[in-house]
Amino acid sequence: MIGILFLIVLYLWVFYVANVLKNKTFFKQEAAKKIITPTPLVYRCLFKDKGDAACDGTINLIDYTIWKKENTDFRSRIATPSGGWKADFNKDGRVDIKDFQIWKKNAN
Repeated sequence: MIGILFLIVLYLWVFYVANVLKNKTFFKQEAAKKIITPTPLVYRCLFKDKGDAACDGTINLIDYTIWKKENTDFRSRIATPSGGWKADFNKDGRVDIKDFQIWKKNAN
């Protein structure tokens, strides 16, 4: 009787260990399937408040062209809540003549 009881306990233990190992292997496979995406670098435009819409470090006709496009496109004249207008140099939520004046004052 003790022999049969021992075999039952041994069987249950082996079954338990096999399931634990199976679950650990499963988790390792899932971790290997995950795709790790790198965190994007934050790029700061150092002269945007001076009129550098292109964020290339110089204030020139390229910046004026960006200002002109955003100023003449009615949909882009009023910024969205997230902002994002390249030619909004004074950060008032609009691309207007005030931004042009900032660009003109600092253009090379």
